[in-house]
Amino acid sequence: MSLFTQQYFERQREQALDDLVIEQADKFTQKSNMSEMSPEMEVLFVPNADDFGGTTSLDLPLDPNRIVRKGDTCYRVVQVGTQVNPYAENLGFPFDCSGKKINQAIDDAIQSRLNIMMLKLHK
Repeated sequence: MSLFTQQYFERQREQALDDLVIEQADKFTQKSNMSEMSPEMEVLFVPNADDFGGTTSLDLPLDPNRIVRKGDTCYRVVQVGTQVNPYAENLGFPFDCSGKKINQAIDDAIQSRLNIMMLKLHK
């Protein structure tokens, strides 16, 4: 009787070992990403991702140098507190923030560099 019991337990151990080997082989060959910290990627849904694309203001309430943009003109927000309203703010002097002058200066610099290079090639 003990012989049959011993053979039964041996078969159970062999079957458990085979199951473990198959399970580990499946885990090793399964598809996953490169990170061991997060083997399964979560898909996040952001419904209003483009809401921040058209901001007209570069201001945060705590920023002392806030700038408000209206078209190609920008205004710096100036604190003009009075005794009645110590936290009053107003728009300061307008300045151009379109970037056209910078782009024109870059184009002029590139063109002058090309002209210099062409002169060196012809010599």
